[in-house]
Amino acid sequence: MPSKSKFRFRSLINRSVEDVFNWHLRPRMLERCLPPWEDIRVLSSAGRPDHLGSKIAIDGKTIGPFRSKIEMQYTHYVANESFKALQTTGFFSNYEYETIITPQSSHTCEVIDQFEFTHDYPKIASFFINRSFR
Repeated sequence: MPSKSKFRFRSLINRSVEDVFNWHLRPRMLERCLPPWEDIRVLSSAGRPDHLGSKIAIDGKTIGPFRSKIEMQYTHYVANESFKALQTTGFFSNYEYETIITPQSSHTCEVIDQFEFTHDYPKIASFFINRSFR
């Protein structure tokens, strides 16, 4: 039976929604978003959230020393609100990533990064997979 997981990370940023959203549209956004301590390699960051159908690709650890390549395609975009990318090939049965940006004041916004995925691996694998996201 497929195992489903969902993670949400929230951040308050002292910038306007427009500034934060535009930051996500600049070249090499993916490289700038990944923390340096994460063992993830960007294979392709040519895709942009505002170019529906464009793609990105990463390679990272999934369980222990095992690595997996994930290719994703941008499928949803609402300017200054949200964007979403879905896995086209990779380790998971289903994987989607969404960023939602909402204003909190004229100069502050909340950014929610949401990851949702399913896999068909044994239940013990869920523990290690979920741990890699935290």
